[in-house]
Amino acid sequence: MAWCSSPTMSSTIIRSLQLSSSPGGRSVFTSVALAFMLTNIWIMKSEFSKKLVKEEVRRIQFEAPVKLPMREAQEKAIARLREEKAIINKAKEMGFTVSQDEVEWLFNEFRRLFPTDAEFYKFLKKQHLDEDEVRDDIARDILMFKVLDSVAKTIKISDDDTVKRPYEVRYREIFIYSNPYEPKGRRISKIAKAWWIWLRLKLGADFCKMAEKYSSRSNRERCGDAGFTSYMPTSAVRMHAWRLKPGQLSKPIVTTWGITIIRVEEVRGGEPVRFGDLPWRLKRLVFMDKVLEKLDQMLSE
Repeated sequence: MAWCSSPTMSSTIIRSLQLSSSPGGRSVFTSVALAFMLTNIWIMKSEFSKKLVKEEVRRIQFEAPVKLPMREAQEKAIARLREEKAIINKAKEMGFTVSQDEVEWLFNEFRRLFPTDAEFYKFLKKQHLDEDEVRDDIARDILMFKVLDSVAKTIKISDDDTVKRPYEVRYREIFIYSNPYEPKGRRISKIAKAWWIWLRLKLGADFCKMAEKYSSRSNRERCGDAGFTSYMPTSAVRMHAWRLKPGQLSKPIVTTWGITIIRVEEVRGGEPVRFGDLPWRLKRLVFMDKVLEKLDQMLSE
């Protein structure tokens, strides 16, 4: 039985995919769903201006769990812009177009992510964007969706095919909730509390007991067990998890909505398995890897 060979199934995969299945995986583009639009893809028809590269560097630094050296960030920015530009050119070559209705629908969906208009415009100001620039970014996103969707429709995998199991990591976490709009002093006190918890853990405190007592998440009842998760380059917590070895403890990871301390428990993956035996989330990653391979072939032609 072939898997993901129908247009409906392949479209569903493309719209729910994660960017890669391993830390060595490569992001073809940043925005593949509304959540990723916060990074705002910028593409130019010819050479990349200094402003464009600077903006992309800022986005790469925003995604990275730790600040990258400027030269490395610039190289990543230029590579990403070239890659995204190649996909846009391929979309035009294949005859794909984007209607104004498509752009407006997705623009309105994006706008609804913010609780108020004031918050939406505050975000635009912080990102140095206006509404027309957001619409332009969305139009480019849609073009890239269409290219990937067309590639996905050509990919067929049967349940009996042997594939490489994607890597996953399991970690425990202590999460301290922090609203980005709360008073600055309160947020600082929560960060200080996270560092105090981290110090207690380094001195031998029981992670399970500390999670039960201090974590804001419901998994505190399971000693903070977050289960197995795949690599995701837009998640600072997951990026940290992939950099640690089993048994290692992270320092407090400060993100928009809180502070997290994690301890990696187990890493698995890499062995050959029957595709049909994989759970849905891993089938999706295997499928996306094949889409990216096919896309690379198309772009090199």
